[in-house]
Amino acid sequence: LALHDPAGIFLFALAVGAAACTIFYSFRLMGMTFYGSSRAEEHHDDEHGEEHESGIHDPGPAMMVPLYILAAFTVIAFLVFPFIQNIVLGGHEAWTVLLTEMVVVKVTEGAVPFVLTMGALALGGIPGYMIYIRHADTPNHIIPETGVRRKLYNFLKRRWMINEFYYWVLNGFLKLASAWRTRVDERTIDGIDFKSASVAQNLSSKIRWFDDHIVDGFAEGVSTVSVEASEIGLESQTGKINDYVGVVIFGLGLLAILVMVALGVL
Repeated sequence: LALHDPAGIFLFALAVGAAACTIFYSFRLMGMTFYGSSRAEEHHDDEHGEEHESGIHDPGPAMMVPLYILAAFTVIAFLVFPFIQNIVLGGHEAWTVLLTEMVVVKVTEGAVPFVLTMGALALGGIPGYMIYIRHADTPNHIIPETGVRRKLYNFLKRRWMINEFYYWVLNGFLKLASAWRTRVDERTIDGIDFKSASVAQNLSSKIRWFDDHIVDGFAEGVSTVSVEASEIGLESQTGKINDYVGVVIFGLGLLAILVMVALGVL
């Protein structure tokens, strides 16, 4: 891709830079872990009365020997596997093909990638070794307090400013959300809710007054007049037949007089 596409050169340069950063941080991790002054806190087991090593240290033969054996078998397997592969495949020209593949093809075509790989390792490994292993006690004194190298050191120390970028993005988002809540939600949405609630309460109080004084007042007035009329009607009924007959005769006489007046007799 790097040979046939202009963008591939840029991507290949990024890969080389990533390799250099990887080896730099590997040396930094190794230097901060195994070299320089101890950064671990003192810890003593008072309950058992035993002394323990406080700093980060080598795990010892119990853990390192298996790792050495694993590394040795890995290297041996890498060297032996091509022979086993060709023997299993049964090619009569296994040795010739193997030697041609390993010596001629791999060496000639792999020279440029090999040189670039070693260059990337040197680009990241030498500064990492000089700063964090050779001068492990005072790594910051090698780099000047000001200048491009100090800025580059701080940039790498702060892990490419990734944490600062995350903080800037998240903090900006939270500030924007808080401003939206304060200016839009509280002042506009909540303001409309509170105003509508206040208008509804005022309207409800007016409707309640109309209902209590007009509607209920009219109904209570009608019922009061009806009760009073019924009481008057009850008082007019004495329960005596003579009174009823007298009232009927009085009414008939009054009706006869009115008829005679209307006819002109009287």
